[in-house]
Amino acid sequence: CGVKMKGEIEMATVSSDYAVQMHGITKRFGAFYALKNMNLDVKKGSIHSLLGENGAGKSTLMNVLYGLYQADEGDIYIGGKKKDIKNPNTAIMSGIGMVHQHFMLVPNLTVAENIVLGMEPKSKGFIDFKKAKQITEEYGKKYNLYVDPDAKVRDIPVGMKQKVEILKALVRGAQILILDEPTAVLTTQETDELFKELIHLKNQGHTMIFISHKLDETHFYKIPTLPELRLQVFSDLAYGAQAIQYFTYRGLQHDEPTEVYDLVKTVNQEVQQLAGIFLGAQVISVSHTGSEIPEGTKALGSLPTPIKSLTTSDTGAVVSVLEKGGNQYLVVVNRDFRNVMNLSIDVDSSVSRVLKNGSTTTPDGSTIAVEPGDMVIFTWRK
Repeated sequence: CGVKMKGEIEMATVSSDYAVQMHGITKRFGAFYALKNMNLDVKKGSIHSLLGENGAGKSTLMNVLYGLYQADEGDIYIGGKKKDIKNPNTAIMSGIGMVHQHFMLVPNLTVAENIVLGMEPKSKGFIDFKKAKQITEEYGKKYNLYVDPDAKVRDIPVGMKQKVEILKALVRGAQILILDEPTAVLTTQETDELFKELIHLKNQGHTMIFISHKLDETHFYKIPTLPELRLQVFSDLAYGAQAIQYFTYRGLQHDEPTEVYDLVKTVNQEVQQLAGIFLGAQVISVSHTGSEIPEGTKALGSLPTPIKSLTTSDTGAVVSVLEKGGNQYLVVVNRDFRNVMNLSIDVDSSVSRVLKNGSTTTPDGSTIAVEPGDMVIFTWRK
């Protein structure tokens, strides 16, 4: 869930790579500890699930971040800089917004009036309602959060009220958005729509902390296809990672929570096998094939002596040469997540193909169909 007890998992080093870091947070109410030595590290541009049972302290921790409560102990860092968040105004000035489980809207005001409340545009000393409407429409279009600026809040559905709350935070400059049990009052359709909106915000660089006690909801935005996970593994290895990293799951929605667990189980098994092959390997070269070579990378040049020739479909591949323990490896990864890539490769008799279970076989010279995002591995003695 991202909240870690001090002493169990080390807190991350303070860095500008993180949107939010809360280290050693303790909050007491009299003799009762609501939070004790809690650590939270949230990467920039991520949707971070904060998962726990009712009463676990999720909302309390976020109320500390938003300045509604003051921590008795601990430090808060925003973008790597230490912040003393004394109240919600300080939080807002630090780029933090919060959408509460119970909406903080004025029913008798319009949507536009609620969004600019407290920061109303003025014209000749009076509230400029036309400008307020314009602001609402501009931000709604920018963030794909369409609302009726003229409607009274009391007359709009719950899902629309939530959009208004999110827009209120964004209009005030929030780059970090806290959502406290945001689906608790939504219909299934409204929940699905919210998830799509959050993905859109993430893709625009915003960071979100999603509080929930529902396990299946915490996976809504981050279930990839298996090829995406495989490519992530080999991208990390090919570009010099010295250890298997935790994956940043991203991409597709799913229908059943069991799909998540089956997927992760399968990937974990593959990662363990691959780690045995590549962990600590030295990267000799990384290059690309295909009709379009990604910016900042290089086209495939000379190949190791045992590899006589290598060609792929125009969609292209990442071709990496690694070395470990007297063995060299050629890893060819299909860059395309949608289409099969055809790989033609001619090798000498010293080269073996490494299968997913770690065993080897002799290449037969036939064209290899590489599934989207998947890879083929070859090895030989140096």
